[in-house]
This record gives sequence, structure tokens and C-alpha cells, in this order.
Amino acid sequence: RSKNLADDAPVIKGIIRDLSGMEIIEQTGTKIVAQDLIDVSSISIQNIMRRMDVITRSMIDDLLLCIEGKCDPKSIINRDADVNRLYFLGYRVIKNAMENPAVMRELDLNIWHILNHRSVIIRVEEIADTQKRISRLMSNAQLNDEILGGIKEISGDIRNSYNNVMKSFYTNDKKIALETEINHGNLIEKCNKFLALSVKNMVLIANIVEFQKSALSYIRRIARIVLSTD
Repeated sequence: RSKNLADDAPVIKGIIRDLSGMEIIEQTGTKIVAQDLIDVSSISIQNIMRRMDVITRSMIDDLLLCIEGKCDPKSIINRDADVNRLYFLGYRVIKNAMENPAVMRELDLNIWHILNHRSVIIRVEEIADTQKRISRLMSNAQLNDEILGGIKEISGDIRNSYNNVMKSFYTNDKKIALETEINHGNLIEKCNKFLALSVKNMVLIANIVEFQKSALSYIRRIARIVLSTD
């Protein structure tokens, strides 16, 4: 309800659009009524995670194309909204399962699985955020070929590391997870060396590298989840 709904409606509708299953069923001059049309107990958290994963992989792939000037950064930014929408839906599914043991059994999960899935969808959403932020910085950057090459190389490392860690999660492959964990330090050192060489555009490059290091840290956390799972 709002006394200034004409001004508030666009913001309210934007929030509702970002929540999966919420639909506006009534709007007057003073109120907007939205209803949740999704039965979260019938939704698979694994399916939500895989959809988030697919979108995030495409964001990482397209960021590499953007570095080469072959992709519009806005497409990456828009897909981050899709990841956020799925994240909020996944959070609702997990919350519902934790509050209802019958739902947990129906989804063939236990509390440990649920906690691990919750941790992973958080990390995937954060990785998607880093790709959005890097693409936003890259859209206005004027960088030489050497700097672009360095950013592209590290982004390629992130893509490989992310693909490997998600494979380890889906298959519970501790060997791949351990390799990801061990390689993390080498990739962070590579980021730091690249930053040290980038004297010009220092602030811009520092921001990009910090987002790249954040993505690598989130990937490492997924690896640790796999390593701690029986």
C-alpha cells in the first residue's frame, strides 16, 4: 500500500519481477497485490542449481568474448538478474525443506546435503556477480593489448577452475576438488603478479583483479565443500 503509488509502482514491480513465482493479481491507485504461484515443495534444488550453473558458465564464457570486443557487456549484466532470481527461489526451496522433514525426504535430501547445496548456490551467485562487475568495468575501459591479454588469460583460468569444481561437486570427485584447492594459491599469485605489472590504469586493473581473485576464492570454497562431503 502506498499513498504515492504512481511514483512507487515501478520500483515495486521491479522487485516483484525479480522473485520467481510472484505475480501481480491486482493494482489500484493505492495498492498492489501480488500472489506466490509456485509450490516450492515440488521444485528440485538440484535443477535450480544446474540452471544457475549453466547461466554462470555462459557469463564466464561471454566475458572472454567481451575482452576481445566480440560481446556486449550488457548481456552479461542482464543474465546476472536471472541468476539472482534463481538464487532467491533456491533459498525458498531450501528453507521449506529445512522446516518440513517430509519435504526433505520427498526431495531425497538430508540436512547435510541441504546445507551443502545452500553454500554452493551462494557461491555460484557470488561468482556470477564478479563476472557482471568485471564486464561493467571492461565496458568503459581503454586498455592496451598486453593488459587485455593478461585479463583474458586469468579469466580463462577462472573458467577452467570453475568448470572443474562444479564437475567435482556433481560427481563428488575429491581428486578434482583437491586439485582445485591446491591450484588456488598459484592462481592468486598469478593475479598479484599481473597487478604488479599494470602500473597504468592501476585503479581499474586493481578492481578487475580483485573481482577475479574473489571468483577464485568462491570456487575454492566449493572445492572445500566437496572435500568435506562423505
